Formats: sequence, C-alpha cells, structure tokens
Amino acid sequence: MKIFRTLIFISSVILLHQNQAEAQVIDPSAAGYYNEALIFSRNNFGGSARLLGMGGAQVALGGDLSSALSNPAGLGFYNRSEFSFSPSLNFANSDSEFLGTITSDSKANFNFSNIGAVINKGQSDLGERGFKGGSFGISLTKTADFNNRVTYETNNPTTDLFDVILTDLNDGFDTNLTDMAFNAFLVDQFPVVDANQDTSFVFGYIDSFYTQLNPDSIVIVPVFPILQTETITTRGAQYQLSLSYGANFNDKVYLGASIGMVALNYREQRAYREFRDDGVLDDFTVRDDVDITGSGVNLTLGAIIRPIDQLTLGVSFISPTFYNLEEVYAGSIVANFNNYVYSPELTLTQEIAESDIFLSNYSLRTPWKINGGLAYFFGKNGFITADVEWVDYTKNHLNSNDFSTTGDNRTINSLYKSVLNYRAGAEYRYDIFRFRGGYAFTADPYEGDGIDRSISSISFGGGIRLKNFYVDLGFVNSWNKSTASPYTLVDGTGPVANIDNNIFSAVTTVGFNF
Repeated sequence: MKIFRTLIFISSVILLHQNQAEAQVIDPSAAGYYNEALIFSRNNFGGSARLLGMGGAQVALGGDLSSALSNPAGLGFYNRSEFSFSPSLNFANSDSEFLGTITSDSKANFNFSNIGAVINKGQSDLGERGFKGGSFGISLTKTADFNNRVTYETNNPTTDLFDVILTDLNDGFDTNLTDMAFNAFLVDQFPVVDANQDTSFVFGYIDSFYTQLNPDSIVIVPVFPILQTETITTRGAQYQLSLSYGANFNDKVYLGASIGMVALNYREQRAYREFRDDGVLDDFTVRDDVDITGSGVNLTLGAIIRPIDQLTLGVSFISPTFYNLEEVYAGSIVANFNNYVYSPELTLTQEIAESDIFLSNYSLRTPWKINGGLAYFFGKNGFITADVEWVDYTKNHLNSNDFSTTGDNRTINSLYKSVLNYRAGAEYRYDIFRFRGGYAFTADPYEGDGIDRSISSISFGGGIRLKNFYVDLGFVNSWNKSTASPYTLVDGTGPVANIDNNIFSAVTTVGFNF
C-alpha cells in the first residue's frame, strides 16, 4: 500500500511539472527519474582557469591538474610537483517568456572549481629512451554546478491549477496534490440530488454553488487567477575526487589512469502561486522541495602520443559512473483566504496543508564517454587544440527496490539520443604572460522534440608564469534554452514558459611548483 501511494504521488508530481513536449514521448508508467538521469550525466569538464579559458579542450594537452578528469595521461607531462587551487564565482541569469510576459531572474554563488596536488617522480637517469617516470595526482574538481533560479509569470484568463485538481478529483484520482488542495480548503465536495432523490457528489471550488434538485443547473464559480507565477530554484553541485597517475615514455607516449569518486547534492525548490480577486481567496502557493544526495565511482583511461614535436594526439575513455542516490520529497500548500465564512464555526484566513515526506532510493548508471583531441604547437609561442566527445544518453539506466524503473528506462530510450560535443581553444605565450580563448558546444540530448537544448560557451583568460608560482584567470559565458510548465491538463496541453539561460563564470587558479 505504501508503494502504491508513493507511485500515485509521483504521478501527480509529473502531471504538475512535466513540460508539454516531454508529455508526448514519456512512457505512461514513468516515475519521472529520467529527468535526474540526464541532469547527473550531462556535465562538462571542470577544472583550472587555464583549462576553462580554452573552452575545456585538454584531451591532447598535459601539465595541468585538470588532466586527472579529462585525460590522466596528461599528468605524464609534469617534470615537477605542483599544488594549485581554483576558487570560482558564478552568475546565472534567466529570461522567461510565459504567455507573452517576459520575466528575468538571477542567482550568484561562490565555490571551488578545482583543488589538488601532483607529485612528480621523474626517472631521467634512465637515458633518452624508455620509461622516464610519471606523476601521481589527487584532485577535487567540480563537474557540475546546479545553482540557478528561474521565475515566470503572466495573467492567464484561460486555465489554472484548479483545472488539474478538479479534473483528477471528479475522475476519481486521489493524488498528493488533490489531498493537499482538499485539506487546505481550496476545493470541497458538494452533494447533488436528482429528481429521483438519488444523491451524488461532485468536487468544486470552495465557493461553488450547486442546486440539489436539478443537476443540469449546477453552477461552478469561475476561479481564473489574475496572476500566475512560479519560481524554480536549484542549488548544489557535483564534485569528483580523482586519484590519478600519468606515465611518460620517452617524451613520445603518455599513458594514464584515474579512479573517480563522485559526490553530489542537488536541491530543487518550486513555488507556484496564483493570485485571485474573487472576494473569497486572495492567493495560494504550492511548494515542492526535492533533495537528492548520492555518491558514485568511475574510471578514466587515457593516452597521448607525440608523432612529431609540434603535434600531440590524445584519447580518453571515461567509464559509466555508478551512483547510489537518495531522494527526499516534501510538498505543501498555503492558502490565504479573505475571512471566508466556511461554516458558523469556522472562518478561513490562512490554511496550510503539508504532504507526507517521501523517501526514495535508487541507482543510476550513466553512459560511457569517449574523447579524442589534438594539439598543434607553434614552438614556444603557443598552441591550438580541439576535442570531440561522444556520449549516448540512451545508455542511462535506473534501478530501484522501492519502485519500478521500467517506464523511466523506456522513456530514456525514446526521449534521449547520442551526441557529439566539441571544444576548441588556443594559448598564446609572450615571455611570462599567457593569453587564451576557446569555444565549446554541448549538443542537444533530446530526440527531436522541437526544442533546441544545446549549450554554447565562449571563454577567454590569461595568466602569468614564474619559476615556482603562477596565477591564471578564466572567464566563461554559456547560454542555452529550456522550458518549464506549472501544470499539464488532462489532454496533455498546458501553459509553457520558454527560458533563455545565461551563465557567466570567473575562475582564478593559483599554483605553486616544488
């Protein structure tokens, strides 16, 4: 019975929050965890200001702590030990168009992009040929930043959340949302007596009026809001602790391996509010809070070869990350009434209804990632580099002992696709100064739903390199489109907000050689 109620609740959350395009392709039995599968598998290389300033392209490069994440063979380029740390500041901005109304919102946060050390163990005494030593690395790298805030609002004279609540109630569907709406006095049950004195019951807005003799003359009070608004706030990040080693063979071949231990914390808060002017209800707010925490492990193998002095070619294979995740959900409705006399004994002012707290445990296996790259060096003046990454998002797979994941896994196979992502960058060197720029393109993982969710990024930066110390700056501007919907009607349609996201990140890396 508990599992059955949990599945009913999950279905109500999906009905309330899925966007219109997804509703056309998801499996009816999906519990909604296919969204998390994409969120936790669609991440970019994080790391140092040097790497980020070049668009994240580094598969064919070395000598940077970030190599532990992208291609650990790059650690074989080190000939000294190093410690570095990279604080970062992110600004997320969004512009939402909802039924003709434009709304802007923003959120800023401070964190660490990368911190760690490389210990070099050279073997130069072996001569010019053969194994020339290698480097061990330990690093903590941010691989995903979930901090964002989106707000959209409009005057909607056509539909509202009551269309969902009352349809479910009168069709006999008892969901978490309908339970909270009933307990907050937003809706009530009214008896109807027909000509044969048979009584039936219908659900309606609390101020609806029903005749008890002629069911054909039932009057349901129009309850369209004067304003609908929703704010979606996400917080948290995903970090990977990498234990890595890169070996150098004759300055021509570099091999590396890395074990990654991943930890994530993701929180999503949604607050949907309707304002009214009917003399009964002033406004109500539906809140959904989802907290997901978990850990995982993966393996990265990589190689870099230098066929000629000016050219390096790199490849890396990143295994699936095997996550164990725990999700906690809590919901509530707060309804503010205009001193509505519900009965002689009860006058409604503010009513609060809370859901049960739902706990779910599940596992996620993300896809393989294969990366290839090249870098061409112009002597000591700098270089250009480019990467390509292949990832098949249909290979995400969910499993749980708490609920069935069959519908979610079917949805993953039909909703997502395989993609190629691209990164390119360049560095110019002048004496102790470095100047960098880059571009990255992360392809749309959705299978032809008419919305382009690709991510484009431009970056630039620079730095100063001294004998035992360096400082780098990196700046990244990323933009993409997304959608959100406060509710979906029984026919699968509903209002949709189109969102333009823009994220600006500033990263500083300070490093010490020893």
